[in-house]
Amino acid sequence: MMNDDLDRVVPLDQLDDFKVADGDPDVRGWEVVGSDGRKIGEVDQLLVDTAAMKVRYLDVDVDNGLVAGATDTSDRHVLIPIGYARLDDG
Repeated sequence: MMNDDLDRVVPLDQLDDFKVADGDPDVRGWEVVGSDGRKIGEVDQLLVDTAAMKVRYLDVDVDNGLVAGATDTSDRHVLIPIGYARLDDG
């Protein structure tokens, strides 16, 4: 029986034995901006590959204004592969 690789990708807040490494920024709550400078949303969660012990995706809570037909009660999220993210801690 083969393991599904996605079974090992888990939100950081569900992992008691995992934390952001000392010296690395915890980007949860940070604003996410597209390459065109427009705000996309905010980092809600870090998705961790438990086998590799690395963050693989940013779970981004998308701003309602970016989603056609979204209401104030809409809760839309997208996953952004960590390799496509560039941190700007300024």
